Amino acid sequence: MSTDAATVPAADASTNGAGSRQQRLAAAVKNLRTRQSLSAIPVDRWVLIAGAVMVPLGLALMILAWYGAAHKPLIIQQFPYLLSGGLIGLGLMITGGLAYFGYWVTRLVQENRTNTRQLIDAIERLAGVTGDGEASRVTTAAGDGVLLATATGSMLHRPDCPVVANRPGVRRVKAGTPGFEPCKICEPELVDLTT
Repeated sequence: MSTDAATVPAADASTNGAGSRQQRLAAAVKNLRTRQSLSAIPVDRWVLIAGAVMVPLGLALMILAWYGAAHKPLIIQQFPYLLSGGLIGLGLMITGGLAYFGYWVTRLVQENRTNTRQLIDAIERLAGVTGDGEASRVTTAAGDGVLLATATGSMLHRPDCPVVANRPGVRRVKAGTPGFEPCKICEPELVDLTT
């Protein structure tokens, strides 16, 4: 009986130990970095990082090439330093500078798009606040089939047509009224209201 009592607590201790080990393992796995977190960095940031590494590395290679070439008395001994360190360093500096420039242009494009979206949103909010703006009048006129004509004219115009816009003595005419022709400038779509 004493052996059974000793084995049961040992079994409980092993299951509790396994459970706590699994919990510790799960907590440790949550803190691990995954490839997704590295790929979450935008491409423009990678270009900035590449430029930040290439420019100082190129400068260091050029300084090392100069130092090596300066301490060699013969020109034939100086060429390997200048070719390997100098040209590779210059290439790295130019490539890093272009990477910085690419990052800067990318940021400008992103800011321009953001500003454009904000401007469009502001214009839409202003159009919604005014309610009776020119855009809403044009939409209403086109939806109602009502067009405009000059006081003595026989041509139908859209409300935004330069012939009738901001002109006094303009009359409203329904689309499809006999005796009127569509304007050749604004080309209003004549809606047949009989159907």
